Amino acid sequence: MKPPPDLWGEPGRVMARPGAESLVPCSGSPRERGIGFSMAAAQPEYFNGQDFSLSRAKRFVLPPQFRKALKFHNPTGQMAMLLGKDPQDDCLVGFSLARQAELHAEITAAQAGGDQAVSLRRRKANAFSFELVPFDASGRFVLPDTLAVLADIKGEMFFEGGFDEFFVWSPAVIATKTGAEYDISRKTCQLLRDAALGSGAVRADAP
Repeated sequence: MKPPPDLWGEPGRVMARPGAESLVPCSGSPRERGIGFSMAAAQPEYFNGQDFSLSRAKRFVLPPQFRKALKFHNPTGQMAMLLGKDPQDDCLVGFSLARQAELHAEITAAQAGGDQAVSLRRRKANAFSFELVPFDASGRFVLPDTLAVLADIKGEMFFEGGFDEFFVWSPAVIATKTGAEYDISRKTCQLLRDAALGSGAVRADAP
């Protein structure tokens, strides 16, 4: 029996299906390939890019790529993130639920390496004081008041990807950063803010 065309496809064609796996063609002729495909793990998702959000009723919207990365890395695909004050900068830092387990391992290794007790206590406090913030299918979420105060966020939010974590800035705060390492972020934030305010858009939809 001839295999269905939509399964075999053309030589070299990659067939993908929804979920955590992709179908990848094996080398050789159809007869040599047997069933024709082998299973391969999906490529990991990371926090890439930059975005801007205006609030409505204290709700902001996560960038689509950030939502995708969070759902990919969260243990059971939960639509939630860990968000807290960045201990090294004047912004918030966010990551997946899985990242907290990695932080625990890093702190445990530091403790085994003989780091000072006071330093370890502060690292633990910083690593495990993040708030669990849920978001809906459209990426809408409510920023906790404590985090808004800590990062001086007042109705506007600039998102910045950082590979396995991401950063959330108040545009007013990042505008004050004059170091060369902030140039791209500062200018991009201003461009995105001008575009959002110029169009009169409010990224978080009304109920």
